[in-house]
Amino acid sequence: MGRIFDRAVLLLLLLLAPVTGWPLGPVRFGAEFTFYNPEVGPIEDEDPKKRIVPGGDRVIQRMKDHLIDGQPDGAKFTFGPPRLDTRQSNGRFTSPNGWWFEFGYDDSVLEIKTIPESPEYYRRYMSDMQDAIFVSAGNEGLWPAMFMGGGHINLGLEAFDGNPLLLRNFIVDTMLNHNELFLGVFNYDTHNAASIYVQSDKVQRVVRNIIKGFDEGDYTGIDGSKKFLQDLHVAMNLETDECFEHWRTGGTRQCYFAVNLSHYSAGEASRIEFRAVRPQTSMDMWVRQIDLLHKRLLLLEKLKSPIPIRPRVKVAKLDFSPDVNHLLNPPVKPQEALKAFYIYVTEAGADWADHRDYLWPQWISSGELAKFEKSLWFRNRELRRCESLLKK
Repeated sequence: MGRIFDRAVLLLLLLLAPVTGWPLGPVRFGAEFTFYNPEVGPIEDEDPKKRIVPGGDRVIQRMKDHLIDGQPDGAKFTFGPPRLDTRQSNGRFTSPNGWWFEFGYDDSVLEIKTIPESPEYYRRYMSDMQDAIFVSAGNEGLWPAMFMGGGHINLGLEAFDGNPLLLRNFIVDTMLNHNELFLGVFNYDTHNAASIYVQSDKVQRVVRNIIKGFDEGDYTGIDGSKKFLQDLHVAMNLETDECFEHWRTGGTRQCYFAVNLSHYSAGEASRIEFRAVRPQTSMDMWVRQIDLLHKRLLLLEKLKSPIPIRPRVKVAKLDFSPDVNHLLNPPVKPQEALKAFYIYVTEAGADWADHRDYLWPQWISSGELAKFEKSLWFRNRELRRCESLLKK
């Protein structure tokens, strides 16, 4: 009788999770590093496994020479078949320490997918991964594909096991409220990773209604979170956005959103995929980015109620006139976006200095970043932050 009662209590707690909140589950991030030769174009083929990235084969051979043949016994990597997305993965290198990465060709880039693990895990093996992946590619003339691919960040859904409120708040926080993230901060990509704020008002309205439905109890039960993600993904495919119509006719975006929610039922690979992220230039940048997302999760985990939908930055209507390149001009005011991102970083307990180098390049080169860091708003915030740290 006692066991039946315990199970009934557990089921009741699960159903109440959207109100009470549960601890954060295992947080594991997986990378999709992309490299290409900026001086040579790709050779296309309809079969992804036959697409050739000039120099890609030399990078893989260098990895074999360096990581396997060039290492002493006990330090040699092993090489074998892939276990992730076999459509784009051709092989896997595994370190004697247990971490691994797979390689493949995706359109015009060499893509490296990594073991799903925590920021702490990546920090432990960061220098080894930098040598194995980034140095090997650079030595063969392949560099992070800044304009030919994305540095997608994958977050395993097991982080939200039993905690649908955290899942809901994390989506609202990253996809809706801190809209600066995918309108210039991490990236601005209207072709391959569109922000929801360049979609139609109708799509945005339906997405908000789904979140409202969550808050009213429409997504409780064991499959509630899965259905919640499914409905959001379907909603974003209701109709195409303005940008989509300017580069392709017909069809829908499918997974070409800044935040891809379509992997809600992929078993062990179920995840949220952040697509609107410029390719990382180093393992250090990757670790700083996933550490920031982890810190936001820890911040949101403390909340016991849904956060309201309040976009941080006003989004202007896109200008598609011939004399304006909308691809290079995020529809937000840089100073507003920088303020919002500063809040995103410091609220989570992270340091601004660790996240200022990967901002939208034009904001840096045009002096917008320098202007922001000279502003009275920034200086006062930094002063208050330093004072609070000294009091601890």
